[in-house]
Amino acid sequence: MLSFGIWLGPHTVKPLRITFQFDPEKAVQAMAYLLSQLNGTTEKVKLMKLLFLADKKHFLDCGYPITGDVQYALPKGPVPTNSLNLLNFEYHRDWDDPVLEAMSMEGHSVALKASPGTARLTASEIATLNSVVKEHGNKHRWKLVEETHQLPEYKDVYVERSSRPIPYELILRHHGGNDRFRHNRPVIGQDTIAHMLCPFDSSDADL
Repeated sequence: MLSFGIWLGPHTVKPLRITFQFDPEKAVQAMAYLLSQLNGTTEKVKLMKLLFLADKKHFLDCGYPITGDVQYALPKGPVPTNSLNLLNFEYHRDWDDPVLEAMSMEGHSVALKASPGTARLTASEIATLNSVVKEHGNKHRWKLVEETHQLPEYKDVYVERSSRPIPYELILRHHGGNDRFRHNRPVIGQDTIAHMLCPFDSSDADL
């Protein structure tokens, strides 16, 4: 396990951001799988809450989120933002067709049209989706909104009527325990490193 930061001198450490590559095909399969476990239909807000909880759980349990998405704090709670953009047809146009083939949207509801399969999902990811449905699938959408509003990582970053990212470091701070967050820095395992984007931005290119 690595305590994650760039050493800049005897007293300073520049923290690195934990970021992953969003996988739109996997996101479509994960959303469709959740719908298949919810009698084929649910409200969009509920689907997003379940997907956030699944991403978070898999990140904490296995080191990386299922979709690789960026999590955001929105007025209705935490949301995997690129997955929401897929449903709203606001992601890259090349990915409109798979969503249309798998799901249909009417008002605030999403329905499964045809399963895209689960070829992109691993056994641990499917197990996580099943676990989240078992724990939260019967809850009313506004109950889930209320519960996710109380999550400390959401409360730490949300500003009224705003849209702000929820760093994965913050999830580790609140839920990772001493094994995953200590000395005010996340402790990163090999599973996380293997799925992360390059942690160095352009300003660090000479390091």
